[in-house]
Amino acid sequence: AGSTPLSCTRRAALSTLNSLPKSTIMAFSDQGPGILAYTHHATIAGPYHRDAAGILDTDAVFAGTPAAARRILTARHVGYVVACPSSPDAAFYVHQNPNGLLARLVRGERPAWLSPVSVQSPALRVWRVLR
Repeated sequence: AGSTPLSCTRRAALSTLNSLPKSTIMAFSDQGPGILAYTHHATIAGPYHRDAAGILDTDAVFAGTPAAARRILTARHVGYVVACPSSPDAAFYVHQNPNGLLARLVRGERPAWLSPVSVQSPALRVWRVLR
């Protein structure tokens, strides 16, 4: 079964994150409300005009270099990075910076400080941030 962009924000996909220990999640901003509503996790960004710092940090993580991403993830105590490869956000970040963290992850180029985590949603890709 394939995934659609909307499936990445729905309860069925996001609630699979409850299988992971409670933490802060770095995810696309459109997933923020669902993460807060359907999981026990915190998140960095949501699609809110007053969440400028969270949105900018999300952009810097997914489109920026792995080194820059790691600095932000560490400063914000993020435990997991979650991406939805079928989302328009994913296409945006990969297009914005083909050498950014998300583009590298999509190509299978994972930094040593991220470890893949399996969840029961085919829509989501999850990595644990190693300290």
